[in-house]
Amino acid sequence: MTGTPPPGFPTPGPITEMAFPAAVAAVIVDEQGHYLLQRRDEKPGIWFPGYCSLFGGLIEDGEEPEEALLRELAEELDFRPRRFAYFTQVSFDLRRWERGVKLRYIYEVLGSAAEIAGMTLNEGQRIERHPPETVMGIDRLAPYDAVAIGLHMAQRALEQAPRLA
Repeated sequence: MTGTPPPGFPTPGPITEMAFPAAVAAVIVDEQGHYLLQRRDEKPGIWFPGYCSLFGGLIEDGEEPEEALLRELAEELDFRPRRFAYFTQVSFDLRRWERGVKLRYIYEVLGSAAEIAGMTLNEGQRIERHPPETVMGIDRLAPYDAVAIGLHMAQRALEQAPRLA
Protein backbone atom coordinates (compact mmCIF):
# COMPACT_ATOMS: atom_id res chain seq x y z
CA MET A 1 0.00 0.00 0.00
CA THR A 2 1.28 3.44 -0.85
CA GLY A 3 0.89 6.66 1.08
CA THR A 4 -1.82 7.94 -1.24
CA PRO A 5 -5.41 8.30 -0.06
CA PRO A 6 -8.24 6.45 -1.83
CA PRO A 7 -9.60 8.12 -4.98
CA GLY A 8 -11.95 10.98 -4.17
CA PHE A 9 -10.63 11.36 -0.63
CA PRO A 10 -7.89 13.98 -0.52
CA THR A 11 -5.43 14.22 2.34
CA PRO A 12 -7.28 16.22 5.00
CA GLY A 13 -5.99 19.46 6.42
CA PRO A 14 -5.53 20.40 10.08
CA ILE A 15 -8.33 19.42 12.42
CA THR A 16 -7.91 21.83 15.32
CA GLU A 17 -10.70 24.22 14.35
CA MET A 18 -13.01 21.42 13.19
CA ALA A 19 -13.19 19.37 16.40
CA PHE A 20 -16.11 21.18 17.98
CA PRO A 21 -18.48 20.73 19.62
CA ALA A 22 -16.21 18.75 21.89
CA ALA A 23 -17.33 16.06 24.31
CA VAL A 24 -16.35 14.60 27.67
CA ALA A 25 -16.12 11.00 28.80
CA ALA A 26 -15.54 9.38 32.18
CA VAL A 27 -13.33 6.35 32.69
CA ILE A 28 -15.15 5.21 35.84
CA VAL A 29 -13.07 2.76 37.86
CA ASP A 30 -14.19 1.05 41.05
CA GLU A 31 -12.07 0.12 44.06
CA GLN A 32 -11.13 -3.24 42.48
CA GLY A 33 -9.99 -1.59 39.23
CA HIS A 34 -13.04 -2.66 37.24
CA TYR A 35 -14.40 -0.38 34.52
CA LEU A 36 -18.02 0.78 34.51
CA LEU A 37 -19.49 1.09 31.04
CA GLN A 38 -22.84 1.94 29.56
CA ARG A 39 -24.48 -0.53 27.18
CA ARG A 40 -25.95 1.96 24.72
CA ASP A 41 -29.56 1.90 23.57
CA GLU A 42 -30.48 0.11 20.34
CA LYS A 43 -32.06 3.26 18.87
CA PRO A 44 -31.69 3.87 15.13
CA GLY A 45 -29.65 6.95 14.34
CA ILE A 46 -27.45 6.99 17.45
CA TRP A 47 -23.72 6.45 17.12
CA PHE A 48 -22.81 2.79 17.83
CA PRO A 49 -26.20 1.51 19.05
CA GLY A 50 -25.94 -1.46 21.41
CA TYR A 51 -22.22 -0.96 22.00
CA CYS A 52 -20.54 -0.46 25.37
CA SER A 53 -19.13 3.00 25.92
CA LEU A 54 -17.90 5.37 28.56
CA PHE A 55 -20.41 7.70 30.19
CA GLY A 56 -20.36 11.28 28.94
CA GLY A 57 -21.58 13.57 26.20
CA LEU A 58 -21.26 16.88 24.40
CA ILE A 59 -19.97 20.02 26.05
CA GLU A 60 -22.67 22.69 25.85
CA ASP A 61 -22.02 26.30 24.79
CA GLY A 62 -20.28 28.25 27.53
CA GLU A 63 -19.55 25.12 29.56
CA GLU A 64 -16.09 24.08 30.73
CA PRO A 65 -15.18 20.40 30.25
CA GLU A 66 -15.31 19.69 34.02
CA GLU A 67 -18.78 21.24 34.24
CA ALA A 68 -19.93 19.10 31.31
CA LEU A 69 -18.52 15.98 32.95
CA LEU A 70 -20.40 16.61 36.19
CA ARG A 71 -23.61 17.48 34.33
CA GLU A 72 -23.43 14.38 32.11
CA LEU A 73 -22.77 12.03 35.04
CA ALA A 74 -25.67 13.59 36.96
CA GLU A 75 -27.97 13.23 33.94
CA GLU A 76 -26.96 9.70 33.00
CA LEU A 77 -26.35 8.15 36.43
CA ASP A 78 -27.61 10.53 39.16
CA PHE A 79 -23.94 10.45 40.17
CA ARG A 80 -21.84 13.31 41.53
CA PRO A 81 -18.28 12.03 41.87
CA ARG A 82 -16.21 13.11 44.84
CA ARG A 83 -12.96 12.25 43.05
CA PHE A 84 -12.12 12.83 39.41
CA ALA A 85 -9.10 14.06 37.46
CA TYR A 86 -8.29 15.04 33.91
CA PHE A 87 -6.68 12.08 32.15
CA THR A 88 -6.16 12.95 28.47
CA GLN A 89 -7.91 14.08 25.34
CA VAL A 90 -8.25 12.27 22.05
CA SER A 91 -9.44 13.38 18.65
CA PHE A 92 -10.81 11.27 15.86
CA ASP A 93 -10.93 12.35 12.25
CA LEU A 94 -14.18 10.79 11.01
CA ARG A 95 -14.59 12.98 7.93
CA ARG A 96 -14.19 9.91 5.72
CA TRP A 97 -17.56 8.76 7.10
CA GLU A 98 -19.09 12.25 7.05
CA ARG A 99 -19.04 12.48 10.87
CA GLY A 100 -16.56 15.37 11.14
CA VAL A 101 -13.79 15.53 13.70
CA LYS A 102 -14.50 14.48 17.28
CA LEU A 103 -12.57 15.72 20.30
CA ARG A 104 -13.11 14.04 23.67
CA TYR A 105 -11.77 15.17 27.02
CA ILE A 106 -11.28 12.04 29.11
CA TYR A 107 -11.46 12.08 32.91
CA GLU A 108 -10.63 9.34 35.40
CA VAL A 109 -13.42 8.97 37.95
CA LEU A 110 -12.86 6.82 41.02
CA GLY A 111 -16.04 5.37 42.46
CA SER A 112 -16.51 3.66 45.80
CA ALA A 113 -18.76 0.61 46.16
CA ALA A 114 -21.38 2.77 47.91
CA GLU A 115 -21.31 5.42 45.17
CA ILE A 116 -21.67 2.81 42.45
CA ALA A 117 -24.51 1.06 44.30
CA GLY A 118 -26.30 4.43 44.47
CA MET A 119 -26.16 5.06 40.72
CA THR A 120 -29.42 5.17 38.79
CA LEU A 121 -29.19 4.51 35.07
CA ASN A 122 -31.14 7.18 33.16
CA GLU A 123 -29.70 6.55 29.69
CA GLY A 124 -28.77 3.34 27.93
CA GLN A 125 -29.75 -0.30 28.49
CA ARG A 126 -27.61 -1.08 31.54
CA ILE A 127 -24.43 -0.45 33.48
CA GLU A 128 -21.78 -3.11 32.93
CA ARG A 129 -18.78 -3.72 35.21
CA HIS A 130 -15.73 -5.25 33.51
CA PRO A 131 -12.38 -6.32 34.99
CA PRO A 132 -9.27 -4.97 33.28
CA GLU A 133 -8.33 -8.46 32.07
CA THR A 134 -11.42 -8.73 29.85
CA VAL A 135 -12.66 -5.18 29.18
CA MET A 136 -10.94 -4.84 25.79
CA GLY A 137 -12.52 -8.09 24.58
CA ILE A 138 -16.14 -7.37 25.45
CA ASP A 139 -18.84 -7.67 22.84
CA ARG A 140 -19.08 -4.45 20.83
CA LEU A 141 -16.90 -1.89 22.61
CA ALA A 142 -17.16 1.57 21.01
CA PRO A 143 -13.82 2.02 19.21
CA TYR A 144 -13.28 5.61 20.34
CA ASP A 145 -13.70 4.55 23.97
CA ALA A 146 -11.49 1.48 23.47
CA VAL A 147 -8.67 3.96 22.78
CA ALA A 148 -9.30 5.83 26.05
CA ILE A 149 -9.59 2.61 28.07
CA GLY A 150 -6.43 1.22 26.46
CA LEU A 151 -4.51 4.38 27.37
CA HIS A 152 -5.85 4.20 30.93
CA MET A 153 -4.84 0.55 31.28
CA ALA A 154 -1.36 1.34 29.93
CA GLN A 155 -0.96 4.14 32.46
CA ARG A 156 -1.95 1.83 35.31
CA ALA A 157 0.52 -0.81 34.11
CA LEU A 158 3.30 1.79 33.99
CA GLU A 159 2.48 2.92 37.53
CA GLN A 160 2.79 -0.67 38.79
CA ALA A 161 5.95 -1.55 36.84
CA PRO A 162 9.15 -1.92 38.83
CA ARG A 163 11.46 1.07 38.60
CA LEU A 164 15.03 0.67 37.48
CA ALA A 165 17.60 2.17 39.81
